[in-house]
Amino acid sequence: MNILVHNYAALKDYFESDMEVIIQQGGYVSDLIDLLIEKNPSSEKLLHKCRVAVNENITNLNYRLSDRDKIDILPPSSGG
Repeated sequence: MNILVHNYAALKDYFESDMEVIIQQGGYVSDLIDLLIEKNPSSEKLLHKCRVAVNENITNLNYRLSDRDKIDILPPSSGG
């Protein structure tokens, strides 16, 4: 199934801002993260610190994805 992924901030150093990935039908957010790590192993440390939103709702790694879901991967941020 096709998943639309939007990467923010430091993740743009590892991936395109907007990308489409194909994952197995019935896959989970954790499968998506694993796929991204496989595409760029140096992103692993940062990806494990990120929050994930599916269709604008923050979720966890056990969330089951559907075809054409829109994913926002949100790295930790700091500010003042």
